[in-house]
Amino acid sequence: MSSITQLRDGLATRLATISGLHAYAEWPDGTPNTPAAIVRPLRGRFESSLSGHPQTAFEILLCFAMPRLDRAQDALDPYISPTGAQSVFAALRGDRTLGGVADDILVGTDDWDWRDYGGVVVNGVEYLSVRVDVLIYH
Repeated sequence: MSSITQLRDGLATRLATISGLHAYAEWPDGTPNTPAAIVRPLRGRFESSLSGHPQTAFEILLCFAMPRLDRAQDALDPYISPTGAQSVFAALRGDRTLGGVADDILVGTDDWDWRDYGGVVVNGVEYLSVRVDVLIYH
């Protein structure tokens, strides 16, 4: 069974394959460099009733600077596309074992691949953001 830290690091490593994206396995102490992807554990199961294996849900918070909202939106949109060089979905699906620490991952949950497109405050600074949920089987 992989630890939460190993899973978090595995997600950040996959996200770091997107050129220009700053991936954070831990919540940044200060102002994150943008565009940023912050990996955050949400909830977990020690033993799934179906598979008997642990499951851990994570949230990836994508943050973009907002000097002009229209430009921030144009910068954010390719990251929530299902394909392309900046696609979070494509990057995560590129190694569904996260370097061998997971059995499989499911990008998007509850019938949605991304959610909560809008403003968020991180360490006192407002960003345009979107959230992507990931379920990891390990």
